[in-house]
Amino acid sequence: MGSISFGEILVIVVVILVVFGPKRLPELSRQIGAWLTKAREATSYVAEAIDSGYGETLAPIRDLKDEFDGLKGDVTRAVASLGENGDTSQTRVTADESPPADEPLPADESPPADESGDGATEPADQ
Repeated sequence: MGSISFGEILVIVVVILVVFGPKRLPELSRQIGAWLTKAREATSYVAEAIDSGYGETLAPIRDLKDEFDGLKGDVTRAVASLGENGDTSQTRVTADESPPADEPLPADESPPADESGDGATEPADQ
């Protein structure tokens, strides 16, 4: 839905020619063109009226949007420069985190306890 094939356009043109005749076709085309011009003028007039009526109200919002776009650009450039210059190969493990799975636990540490509070425990490796 939405696209008209060449065959469908051809059928529409033939029907218009049969209904209106070849002599009235140029007059009909001029009238349709005039109606389309009036419709475009009306829509542009309405858009200008809305913009002028709400322009003062929307000005602070536009200013905030421009400021946000500027900050977004600054953050994007900063992240890009960190990616180029920063060393992301080293990761820090805090006291709350457990070490990666491929590293064995030291002999004096046990696996983290279940902190969900439901009393469920995981089975120990045997």
